[in-house]
Amino acid sequence: MAIVVLLTVRMFFVLVNRSNNKKREFVSKLHYDVSARIDSLGLFDKAPVGFIYLTITRGAIEADEKKINRSFKSNSGFRFLVRREDGRFEIFSRDIKKYQIGDSIVINSDEDKLFRFRAGEKLADTDISDMVRSDN
Repeated sequence: MAIVVLLTVRMFFVLVNRSNNKKREFVSKLHYDVSARIDSLGLFDKAPVGFIYLTITRGAIEADEKKINRSFKSNSGFRFLVRREDGRFEIFSRDIKKYQIGDSIVINSDEDKLFRFRAGEKLADTDISDMVRSDN
């Protein structure tokens, strides 16, 4: 019985690690090097998750995330920076309460980093691969 439990736990960790590796590979293909300003936040009631809505202030978004997803053997449906009809972008955050309207962010996918600034002071950096969501 203990062996079955150990094998199940190991299988779980192998699958999680494989998913994290795919997310890091996805991020490495984005080649984003942009700065943006947070325009608004979309909160889900009292949950710590929500959407960050932002405007690009430096650089350009050239990568096609859907095309990058198709390059994987199994279309993972990964999403990070989603273009909206109004020209702004959205990012899903599992920790939305750390962000405020007016914060600046710098996205450097080659380093797998999102840097957050408030009033010119760096507050934190986050791995982009931890912010990638999957539509599947």
